[in-house]
Amino acid sequence: MKKNLLTLTVLIVAGVLLALVVRHFILSTPAEVPNTANPIVDMENPSMSGTSQWVLSAVSAQGAQYMYPQTLTTQFISAQNWPPQVTVPAGDFSCAEGQHADTDGVMKKFEKHMIGDRTYCVAIESEGAAGSTYTTYNYSTQQGDFVPHVSFTLRFPQCLNYDQPNQSQCLAEQKTFDIDGLADRIISSIRMK
Repeated sequence: MKKNLLTLTVLIVAGVLLALVVRHFILSTPAEVPNTANPIVDMENPSMSGTSQWVLSAVSAQGAQYMYPQTLTTQFISAQNWPPQVTVPAGDFSCAEGQHADTDGVMKKFEKHMIGDRTYCVAIESEGAAGSTYTTYNYSTQQGDFVPHVSFTLRFPQCLNYDQPNQSQCLAEQKTFDIDGLADRIISSIRMK
C-alpha cells in the first residue's frame, strides 16, 4: 500500500513538473504568425534586447495582423501610444529626405535607413516635456505592391537629470536600444488575412 502511494505521489509530482516546463516553454515562445499568402516577407525572429514576449495583434480593418512586443523591458525608455499602429496601403515606396511637413502638416525629419537588405523611410517627430523627449517614429518600406507603415512613440528621459549610476545606465540604454530592429521586426511580421 505504501509502495503504491509513493509511486502515485512520484507520478503526480513528475506530471506537475512536466506541465510547468511545458507551460514555461509555451509562454516564452512568441506565437506563430499565420502563414497566409501575402506580399509581406517572412521574419527571421531575431532576438530583440529590450523587448518582452511578442504578441499577435488583432486583425485590422484592412485585414492586417502583426506581432509586437507586449511591453518594452527597458528601465528608462518607455513606449507611449502602444501597441504600435500598422497600416498596409497599396502603392509605391518613396522617401524625400530632409525636414518637411508630413501629410498631416506636422514638421518631421525624414531619413532613409538601410535595415538588413531593405530600405526604409523613417519619419521622426520629437517634442520635449518636463524632463523627457517624446519621439514618434513612422517606418515604411516597399513589400510587393504594398508600402507597410509602422508608427510608435517612445519616451526618452533626460539622462543627465539622474544621479550615478542611473545616469550612466540611462545613457547606455539610449545608445544601444535598437529602434530600427524593433520597427523592422514588426513590419516583417505583417500578414494579410
